[in-house]
Amino acid sequence: MDFRSKRIKLGDVLLVSTPAGLAYLQYLGCHHEYGDAVLVSKKFDEVSLKISETTFLGSYVAFYPARLAVSRGLIEKVGHMATPKLPQRLRRPGARSGAEIITWIIEDGTDEIVTSQLSDEELKLPIASIWNHEFLTQRIAQGWSPMEIGGKTSYERPVIARLAAVSAVNPQHTILHYLYFPGSQDAAAVAGVLRNRGYTTEERLGADGVNWLVLARHVAIPTEELLLMTRQFMESLVAKVGGEYDGWEVEVRPPGGGSLTPS
Repeated sequence: MDFRSKRIKLGDVLLVSTPAGLAYLQYLGCHHEYGDAVLVSKKFDEVSLKISETTFLGSYVAFYPARLAVSRGLIEKVGHMATPKLPQRLRRPGARSGAEIITWIIEDGTDEIVTSQLSDEELKLPIASIWNHEFLTQRIAQGWSPMEIGGKTSYERPVIARLAAVSAVNPQHTILHYLYFPGSQDAAAVAGVLRNRGYTTEERLGADGVNWLVLARHVAIPTEELLLMTRQFMESLVAKVGGEYDGWEVEVRPPGGGSLTPS
């Protein structure tokens, strides 16, 4: 059977390349708030083996735009299996103290429960956060799982805290990234890479009249983990051509207005 179609359906098994090797995903469907959900295998470089129920032993659920990734050739369909149900119970960080998460919010689509102590079952719940392609592949390569509940301190955190104070609770936001380049050809090349990763881009001469600006947008829930990984990806991308990553800002949703940037 030919699995090379650019469209996917429930149960399709997908192949993704990561810095640590090849791994499998399985498409579980589309969550009403967080979008496409995939089951993430922890196996590497076993693509020659027959896909079976053991392929996804020890796996976890992540929210990742799988349909867009297939259409752009970032991942490919390689098989099909019976799919587990799309999870409805999720968790997201609540209050923090420094790098420590003090409380978690458990949500099921209708109710939310705040808890300071997660049960073994709750530790396995999917994290309510949308991952882009770079973040997904890095997480897989790191051997991450939802059982890891810590976080890193960063200067993104105060901005996220301010965002929560002036904006609607935990919605998706448009996140803008500013990248500058000494020439238009480098700007165009990087913009092409970003579009292939699911960003929309604008390219124009910067305000200084010398350097070229690439303004990249994507829609996601701006968690600290996502912004840290995206910053690392952007900085690595521009460094290859002598450019500069000048940071990000988030368009604020009502009841606030305007945008927030890291201070």
